[in-house]
Amino acid sequence: MAKSFSVFCLYADDVRHEVNGKVSYIGTYMGELNAILPVLPGNLARLAVSAFITVPIERKFNKGNIEVLWDETILQRIDFDSEQSSVFSSSKENADTDNANGHIINALLVIEPMQLSGDGKVLVKVTLDDEVVMGNALKVKAKVPVAQDPLST
Repeated sequence: MAKSFSVFCLYADDVRHEVNGKVSYIGTYMGELNAILPVLPGNLARLAVSAFITVPIERKFNKGNIEVLWDETILQRIDFDSEQSSVFSSSKENADTDNANGHIINALLVIEPMQLSGDGKVLVKVTLDDEVVMGNALKVKAKVPVAQDPLST
């Protein structure tokens, strides 16, 4: 069965809301994050997840939730109903244009700090009523730098 909505996620170190209404994404990741930590387990200072959920205009829903997962563990969850979904979105006016395909719900979730004990992946799971769609994942590789002997060079 075809999915009736889609999810795209943008992962970044930080997100800043500018005075002029712009949103700046600082340190974005394209599919993989190489976290260099002094020790494992360790903490990544912050990971910002911006989830863009595109819902066709004709698709109605009563309730939904957005979960940020670390492998199978829920890091953060937001529950909402169809009325509250407008809180996440600043693009409702886009749905009134002639070429709009639907409403875009944008939710920003920040995990801070994010505890890492090894490699894994961050994934966003969105549920509208009983339909579940997964967003694009971010693979995380946690590394501890190998100390070099200064006398060996």
